Amino acid sequence: MKQLDEYLTFPPSPAQSVSPSVNRYQARQALVLAGLFDRVQPLIDGIQDPTERMLTQVAWNDAPNFKRDDPFLVKIAVALNLTDADLDALFTTAASL
Repeated sequence: MKQLDEYLTFPPSPAQSVSPSVNRYQARQALVLAGLFDRVQPLIDGIQDPTERMLTQVAWNDAPNFKRDDPFLVKIAVALNLTDADLDALFTTAASL
């Protein structure tokens, strides 16, 4: 089985920039390749506040694009123990798909 770093494109050099937005298809593919996709729904299900849980679920299911600085996305990244560099690598990978 491949290791996570075999799927992720490492953060860009300073001359390049991380894509600020990727579409849902790209984002979800990058999460699958990183072995993280199946961890997202349980995190959403575990949100205690019902309104916040519903809003997060709607974002996860219906947002056509995922923005790198979206508060929903940042919360999920923190819950997945991703660093900023990890999230940048996911966005870089997603943008390449």
